[in-house]
Amino acid sequence: MQNFIKRFQEWIGLKEKIDISKYKAPSFKEGEVWMSYWGENVGHESSGKNKYFHRPVIILRKFNKDLYYGLPMSTKNKKDSKFYIEFSFKEKQVSAMVSQLKAMSAKRLHYKMGELQKEDFNLVKKKFLALFKNKS
Repeated sequence: MQNFIKRFQEWIGLKEKIDISKYKAPSFKEGEVWMSYWGENVGHESSGKNKYFHRPVIILRKFNKDLYYGLPMSTKNKKDSKFYIEFSFKEKQVSAMVSQLKAMSAKRLHYKMGELQKEDFNLVKKKFLALFKNKS
């Protein structure tokens, strides 16, 4: 098993800069995919990559211009897991990691990557909601 070195101090520095910046949060809508400043997280929580702690997220639910539910994406596919929803984005097979849903500030949005096809976004929403109907 690979040892991952947590970069908490680096993340705290970047997080502070994002929080106090005068950066105006971009306009966004449900179904879009954005590269976000996801962060360095604890235990088995997903973390971002590179110096910006990036991870692509699907805007699952927009609450207002400043807050949304983000579903992180991964190129790892786990066909047997009900917590990964597979679909195609920009001609690549990817997964939405539904167990990693996070309420996020729009300040975390770095740049827009695109938008899910309507059918794929409906599939993600349907499978996400199904998790709460069946506990098995």
